[in-house]
Amino acid sequence: MLRAINAGGVPMSNLEIFFKRLARQVKGYFGAPLGEFYAHTANRLMLYPFIAGFFLTECVAFWALFQGPAFLLDHMAFCIVYSLHKSVLYTFCLLGADVLANWLFPAWGSYAKRRVGRQWIIWSMGLVAAYLLHRSMITSLVVFYAPDVVGFFRAYPEAIPRRTTVLMILLPYFCTVVFITLQIARNKLKIQRVAATVTAEPPDAGTGQFSRPAGQGGLPAGRLRLENGGGNDTIALADITHVSVEDHYCRINYATAQGLKNVLIRLPLAELMRKLPREHFLQTHRSHVVNLGHVSRLRREGRQKTLVLARHGVELPISRQRFKQVEPRLKVNGCG
Repeated sequence: MLRAINAGGVPMSNLEIFFKRLARQVKGYFGAPLGEFYAHTANRLMLYPFIAGFFLTECVAFWALFQGPAFLLDHMAFCIVYSLHKSVLYTFCLLGADVLANWLFPAWGSYAKRRVGRQWIIWSMGLVAAYLLHRSMITSLVVFYAPDVVGFFRAYPEAIPRRTTVLMILLPYFCTVVFITLQIARNKLKIQRVAATVTAEPPDAGTGQFSRPAGQGGLPAGRLRLENGGGNDTIALADITHVSVEDHYCRINYATAQGLKNVLIRLPLAELMRKLPREHFLQTHRSHVVNLGHVSRLRREGRQKTLVLARHGVELPISRQRFKQVEPRLKVNGCG
């Protein structure tokens, strides 16, 4: 068995190998760039509803677990209002830290230069500010909207949550929220990068039009270009018969002289649909898109309706929700 050798030429133990691999993974995680995603305002703001929802859930769960379900039911209005105040406060403090880092420290904290590790630091500063305001401002407001709860805690002071108890719950939960939120951001960034490698090119780049008419079985001109590590795959748009969703992938099916072939890309269907000409490609189901030029007829069997691609031996379902939008397009195409 081969053993790893360190810089000094001495064989490393399995424990040393493990910690070196762990150190590389940790460094890679915290050093991963976010700027490509985070530089866009819509992308940044998309994350904060998740954060607000997480903190709202945490606060409601805290009262249910710490004080018991009976307290939650007896003081439901207080628990909801208090939880809303807390979730809004923590969300805005994290957002404020985000904005201030970009404004005050552009060389380090600008949106375009964000990395996972820097985002952890910035949001941690926001957490500190939120905790201090929470312990002073939010708790002082309780006397105005929930005097009965204040009376309860005066009668039973042992029921007042201690700071250590609050921090023991808040800190692990905060770490979980940040990790999940940043994973969402990193996954969105991966999708953006893959989407950038998929382009639909019209036959005449000057007009930007996929010139062939969509009605009466017309097929789109142009091609779909898929970039990969080994080069580019190009598929004529007219050859694409349908697209199906498999987990987080899209399987693009296309006709060749040898029959149907397919290629699998890691891209949500909604992102792929933005690339395809809508006058030719129609989503019939949450998991299926069809090229109208390959549709032979509409089959009805009771409440079930399917599109038949007779030349390729394929049938695609039409969901009930989409049939009202699909039927007029099929009639224009001569398949109604």
